[in-house]
Amino acid sequence: MKIKSLFLLGIFIVLLSSQVTSAHVPRFADDGYSIDSAIKVEDPLKSWVFYSQLPDNSTVQYYTFQMQKGDRLKLSLLTPQRGDFVPSVVLTGPGIDEKEDVPEYIDIPENSGAWSIEGKMPDRASYEAFTPSKHYTLLDIDTTAPATGQYYVAVHSTKAGGEYALGIGYTESFKLTEWITVPAYTIKIHLWEGQSVFSIFAPIVATLITGLVIVFKRQKNLSYFAIAGIIAGLFYIGSAAMKLYQMMIAMEGTSAGSSIALTTSFIIVSATLGIILLKLSLKDTIGTKERSLMLFIGIAGLFTWSGVFIGPAIAITAAIIPADLRL
Repeated sequence: MKIKSLFLLGIFIVLLSSQVTSAHVPRFADDGYSIDSAIKVEDPLKSWVFYSQLPDNSTVQYYTFQMQKGDRLKLSLLTPQRGDFVPSVVLTGPGIDEKEDVPEYIDIPENSGAWSIEGKMPDRASYEAFTPSKHYTLLDIDTTAPATGQYYVAVHSTKAGGEYALGIGYTESFKLTEWITVPAYTIKIHLWEGQSVFSIFAPIVATLITGLVIVFKRQKNLSYFAIAGIIAGLFYIGSAAMKLYQMMIAMEGTSAGSSIALTTSFIIVSATLGIILLKLSLKDTIGTKERSLMLFIGIAGLFTWSGVFIGPAIAITAAIIPADLRL
């Protein structure tokens, strides 16, 4: 059983390493509605995506970062839906000569030029494998900083307000906390897309209810270890169901291609680890081997985004619960 789980994790890591170039560290931008309160991007070379919204067409949101001359400057602008909301950006900073077609309501720092880049709605949406989700790429700029200094990006719209995401940078790297907390951001991203709380969590709730009903009808006098392991396993399987549901939504109207393999690997790994937890929890004898495997799967769940935090936490806790304690 342990060999199978390690084998699956190995396949998952291979697929992940082949697709990680499309990964961005997610953040939510809640400020920056004036140039003085511009959102500071500490490392503009690192790949970030800032999720936000413009309440209306009179609102501008600003981001700022420091760059050295010759640094690669990469920007992209996305929206989750087709519609009248098609935002654009204005890039300001040292060494930028253009100042044409810049709306009057955009603040431009002294001694800075401004480059107005219009967003255009594409014919098809793009598939994002990690969330999973789909989005419309309105613009994608890849250039170099003409001079050393402070740069600003102003996101605005001339017609309507709406949700958007601004991608900054190109270096794909995650800190440990950034990787582990992706599931929390994923839920916020689906809310940002316009999904309801019910639709997001329905798959995992249905899995928990169905699984617990089946288990308690067939099993009596379960230990606390078994109950904890079963609940953890159902959270893992439920998170796989959540990913599958979101993948089906995201695939509609997109050309997902090989990216489907990565999402599918997340689903398979989460579901398989959940099944192993269920089988492990119902074993007649619980020893050091079983507890070690429970702990291993709990930790693995954090790194494979399985069980929406709750499953791994319960699995890790179950590893230290005495096996003879019963209801």
